[in-house]
Amino acid sequence: MLKRRIPAFSLLEIALVLSILGVISAYAIPVLLQTRATARWRETDAKIESVIYALAAYAQTEQRLPNPTDPAATGDGAGDEQSGRTTGVLPYRTLGLQASDVKDGFHHWISYSITPDLTADIKSMPVQSTARNPAASHRPFAIETQDSGNPICHVRPRLGQLDVRNTEGRSMLEISRQNDFIAFVLISHGPSGAGAFDDAGQRKPATGDKLKNLGSSPFIDRPITKEYDDRVRWISRNNLMAMYAKQPCKPFS
Repeated sequence: MLKRRIPAFSLLEIALVLSILGVISAYAIPVLLQTRATARWRETDAKIESVIYALAAYAQTEQRLPNPTDPAATGDGAGDEQSGRTTGVLPYRTLGLQASDVKDGFHHWISYSITPDLTADIKSMPVQSTARNPAASHRPFAIETQDSGNPICHVRPRLGQLDVRNTEGRSMLEISRQNDFIAFVLISHGPSGAGAFDDAGQRKPATGDKLKNLGSSPFIDRPITKEYDDRVRWISRNNLMAMYAKQPCKPFS
C-alpha cells in the first residue's frame, strides 16, 4: 500500500518567509508608530485651537479671562476656575467643556498660564491714566480708559508679565510692541508627559528646557526633539481679541 505524501514547506522556505516578514516589519512598524504620533499631535493642535476659541468666547461675555484650576479638585468644584491661580490646567467647566477637551492627544492635561491682570473684574477697577508712568508696574492694574470696547483691551502691558523665548533666548513678543503682551500660554507636554499635571495636581518630573516650562516665565518654545517634546502655544492679547474674539483692540493714543 502506497503512503500519501503530504505537501509541506521545507525549513529553507520557512526561513525565507520569516526573513521577508522581518524586513517588512522593520520598515512598517516605524511608519505605523510615526503615523500614530502624527495623528496624536494633530489631535493636540485641534484641541488647543478649540480651547483658544473657548477662551475668546469667555472673554467676550465675561470681559475677562478665567483663572486656571487644579486637576485634583473634586466634587462641585471640579473644573471650576480658582481665584488667585496663575498656572494650572484649563477650567473646563467654567468654559463649558469636558475634562477630555482639555487633555492633549497623549491624554495629558494641557497646562494653562495666564497674565493675572486679565483675570480680574477689569471693568470695575478705577481708571488709572498711566501713560508711560514707571510707577504703574507697582500697581495691580494699569488701564487706560473704559469709554468703549472690551475692558481687556484697556489693560496696559507692564513688566513682570508672561514671556516666551526661543532657542536663542530672544523674546517671541517684545513687551513694548504695539502696546501688546502675551495673554496666556498653553502647553502640551507631549508623548512623555514630563512636566504635566497628574490627576492629583502634582507635576510630573521634568528636566532641561521642559523644566523651564513648569509655570515660571520665561517659557521656552523650540522645535520638538527626543529630549524636548513640549508644544507651546501662546497668544497675545491683541491677537486674541482680533482673530478669535472678533473685537480688535484700538491702539492707545
